[in-house]
Order: sequence, then structure tokens, then C-alpha cells
Amino acid sequence: MITLIVFQGDELTRFPPPERDEASIDQVEISLPLFLIGFALGQIIGGPISNNYG
Repeated sequence: MITLIVFQGDELTRFPPPERDEASIDQVEISLPLFLIGFALGQIIGGPISNNYG
């Protein structure tokens, strides 16, 4: 509730506008699935190693 009261004003409009040379929407859309796949592979590989040496 306090957070909503704080951000009711102009607080969010102070961020600079996005530049055109930033990541495209395709790059943004692929970043989350790649992160989740990498995280899952890390768990699959690191879990047994941690159990053996942990």
C-alpha cells in the first residue's frame, strides 16, 4: 500500500526514453526461454555433482 502511494506521482516518468539501438523484441522474447533452459541444465548437471561432493 505504501509503495502505491509513493509511485502515484511523476516518479515513473523520470526514466529516459528507450533508444532505438537497444535490443529488438525478438531478442527480448528469446532471452527468457534461453535463461530458463540454461538454469534447468545447470540444475540437472550441478545437482548430482553437489550430492556427490557436497
